[in-house]
Amino acid sequence: MGTAGLATAPLIVLDAVDSTQAEARRRLQARESGACWLLARRQTAGRGRKGRQWISPPGNLHLSLLLPLDESGQGDALITQAFLPQLSFVAALAAHKALCAAAMRHGLPQLQGLLALKWPNDVLLAERKLGGILLEAETASAHHPPAVIIGWGVNLAQAPDEKAVRWPAASLQDAGLALTPEALARGIADAFARWFDIWRTRGFALVREAWQARAWGMGRTVRFATEQAIVHGRMEGLDEDGALLLRTDEGTSMRFHAGEILHPGF
Repeated sequence: MGTAGLATAPLIVLDAVDSTQAEARRRLQARESGACWLLARRQTAGRGRKGRQWISPPGNLHLSLLLPLDESGQGDALITQAFLPQLSFVAALAAHKALCAAAMRHGLPQLQGLLALKWPNDVLLAERKLGGILLEAETASAHHPPAVIIGWGVNLAQAPDEKAVRWPAASLQDAGLALTPEALARGIADAFARWFDIWRTRGFALVREAWQARAWGMGRTVRFATEQAIVHGRMEGLDEDGALLLRTDEGTSMRFHAGEILHPGF
């Protein structure tokens, strides 16, 4: 796989945009830049998974990576159901690494043990949602190469009201760690470059192993919502392609590529 200059991608800081994902798409379509990181101090129309609103107050992290793929004809083939989930775990590991490193730098090593990753792409702090990740694919057109746009949202300064979320939320500030969006953005960029290189050169197995070691819910019975039903099963980790593995009380092993783990108390 080829990428357009990930190692040297600049960090562009914006005052306010509708969303960094939308801004990345506009820049791709206008061919204004190759790979780049976009950090907004404020979003007016932040988006989460499945088109949900992402509440974006100032002081929180609103970050996207525009990652054009090669133009050799292979790029579109990479934008598949197998490719994107794997890349979401790379992005999640980058966020976890950057947050743990920040906790250590600020003399709060105990926070590392409270950070976990929830399938498929959430970051938890003490079992409360601290952040989320959004991946969107752009197929090639006459005007631009294929690309992946990865967004990170992290509650640094404040968490949304629980009435507005599907999982109880947390902020880093409430946990005693004051971190600027710029500092975390640079930490994520560095960590993503390292994990991306591991994934690209050595495959998904190491990413899968690392993600499972940091996963929330391993060995626990969880409620999992699909479009058709709610399933109860013990979480057994990831399959080789990133699918979630659950085992029911009857002993049946089930694989899921889409769906959502529900909060135990909601």
